[in-house]
Amino acid sequence: MSAVRLARPMVDTPFQINMAWWERNRRDFMTFLRESSCPDCLSRFPLDAPLSEADYIDAETGEVRRLNDLWACIVEECAHAPGYISPDLPVATAIFRALVSRGNAPLSPVQIHQIIQRSNPQTILRVLTGPTAILGILPAV
Repeated sequence: MSAVRLARPMVDTPFQINMAWWERNRRDFMTFLRESSCPDCLSRFPLDAPLSEADYIDAETGEVRRLNDLWACIVEECAHAPGYISPDLPVATAIFRALVSRGNAPLSPVQIHQIIQRSNPQTILRVLTGPTAILGILPAV
């Protein structure tokens, strides 16, 4: 039996939000999703509103993802609002918003850097590969 070698993530390795991580760590993903929402989406989907899931089709890639109503609103509206990913946000929050705003499509540190316009791909990689997972963002599988 041969040993499995795990490749060390590089600046071109795609990362995404791993939902299993949120469950394993008993963290409430919806709380963080709400914190990543613009006021318009929050007002349309208050805490007590039931959220349905639907297929969301990425206009650029044609890939289909299941997103709840709030998440789809973020992708369609918040992500395009000025300042949604502002320089005042902590880097980890900006990275999380970049992934949320793309419907959790896998993004490399190079792509994340282009979206958040902060730091550099190597620093983003260091943030993502530190000793603990940041907001459930792990290499895409």
